[in-house]
Amino acid sequence: MNKSITVTALLVLTVNTVLAAGRVEESRNWTDSFPVAADKPTLKIENIWGDVSVRSGKTGVIVVSVQERRSAPDQARFERSLETLRLNTEVDKNGVYLHVGEHDRDWHGRDNCRGCRVDYRFDVLVPAAAQIDVSTVNDGRIDITGITGQVSAANVNGPIAVTGLRIRIQKIN
Repeated sequence: MNKSITVTALLVLTVNTVLAAGRVEESRNWTDSFPVAADKPTLKIENIWGDVSVRSGKTGVIVVSVQERRSAPDQARFERSLETLRLNTEVDKNGVYLHVGEHDRDWHGRDNCRGCRVDYRFDVLVPAAAQIDVSTVNDGRIDITGITGQVSAANVNGPIAVTGLRIRIQKIN
C-alpha cells in the first residue's frame, strides 16, 4: 500500500476500543469521497442498525461520513461480528453502494453472535439529481433533504423524513 495513502487513511479514521468486564466495544469514524461521472449518480445503502441521512451536496462527488459503533459480550463474538456484520462498499463511476452484512442479508441465522450489535450512522452528501435507494431496519431513522432525483426509502421500525422532494408514492404488493 502506498505510504501516503496509509497516512491519509489514519488521519480521517478515529478508533476507540473499550474492554469492560469481558464486554468489547469499539467506535470508529471516517469520511470518504467518491468521484462520480453520471449526471444522475446512484446511492444505495442497506443498513441493519442505525440512521441514514442524505443531503444534497456538490456535483460530481458523493461524500460518505460513517460513525460505526460495535459491541459484543466477549472478544470471540466481537471478532465474529467483524466477519459477518461489516460494511461493504462498492463504487464505480455511476455511484456508491454501501451494505452491512452479506449480499443475501441472511444475517439473522448465520452469525451466531448473540448479544452483538453494530450501529452504522451514515451522513451522505450527493449531487442533488442523484438516484437514492436507502434502507435501515433497527433503531434508525432516515432523513433525506434537497434531492431532485428519484428516491426510495424503507425503514422497518423507525421514521422516514423527507424535505424538499418531489414525492411519488408507489403501492408495493
